[in-house]
Amino acid sequence: RKARQAKQPRNEDFPPNIERRERIIDLSDEAKQGLKPIGVKITERLCFEKPHVYVDVIKRPQYVIAGQPEAGVRSAPPPLSIIEGCKYDFSVIAAIAAMKFAFHMPTYRQQDWFGQCGWFPSRSTTNDLINYAVATIGPLDRQMWHLLLRQPILLGDDTRLRVLLRGALDKEQLENLGKRSLFRQAAENGKPPPGSAASYAWLYAGLDGFAPYNVFYWSLGHENAVIDGHLAAYRGTFVGDACGANARLEQRSGGRIVHASCNAHARREFVKAESNDPILASQGISFYRQLYDVEERAKTLDAAGRLALRRRDAVPIWNRMERWLAGDAAQAALPRSAI
Repeated sequence: RKARQAKQPRNEDFPPNIERRERIIDLSDEAKQGLKPIGVKITERLCFEKPHVYVDVIKRPQYVIAGQPEAGVRSAPPPLSIIEGCKYDFSVIAAIAAMKFAFHMPTYRQQDWFGQCGWFPSRSTTNDLINYAVATIGPLDRQMWHLLLRQPILLGDDTRLRVLLRGALDKEQLENLGKRSLFRQAAENGKPPPGSAASYAWLYAGLDGFAPYNVFYWSLGHENAVIDGHLAAYRGTFVGDACGANARLEQRSGGRIVHASCNAHARREFVKAESNDPILASQGISFYRQLYDVEERAKTLDAAGRLALRRRDAVPIWNRMERWLAGDAAQAALPRSAI
């Protein structure tokens, strides 16, 4: 049995970077008569103030050259704004975008949140400022994607999302969906489209030493053409699971992209098979446990150090696993069994 760990005392101290405002609560002058001070008892409690906004009044003195009206009026340039003439500072736009995308707060709730400080923005104003923010980061997004496509190894995955469309698809979008799509079948049969559909978010990630970015794309369908379009300009090794869209990526690209299957996904299949064939499944998992140990030791190394460590310690494990897969016990597994 594991020894019961001693309870660690909870640290109730507030971070030192938080602003401190001192307040002295003392006895009255009458109550202090005849008393000798021996020290000060200090306690701290955290306080919260409602959101605060202020109007930045910008004054730019204007000048002319005496007797030279053709020289025009001169003044210091105005501070930068997200678009010309915008009355809202970057701090307001950053707060709205952060609440929307980081804290999942819809714009109608943001109206109430800002209302605490006396500013009641319309929903159209908050939506416009979100659109300004999205348009502004467009070049950054394209630069991140450009750098991802230049690296030799690209990591990828996708996940299913339920999306509410409310009849937002036009005829051209319906034609681009797969033949098995419920939307396309409904349109061909003259029926109204369903109110929601399965959509997909595609993640592409880089390695720390090259381009440590995460870039997401969204699509309604899960056809091969989606990922083929994303990676149309990529040349290198794509690391991902063996789902339908990835399975023949190498063949469809004519060898331009090498598909390296994901071992985290492969290991899961052995875990699922433990109830069906616990002996073979545990043996397969043991190889991955050894490989994960090598990767744990490789975390503090640079790329060259990791390569040397994997060649020395991981390759022999893979060779033993290959011999195990080709052995009599693994070959005796039934084709339809989980293992």
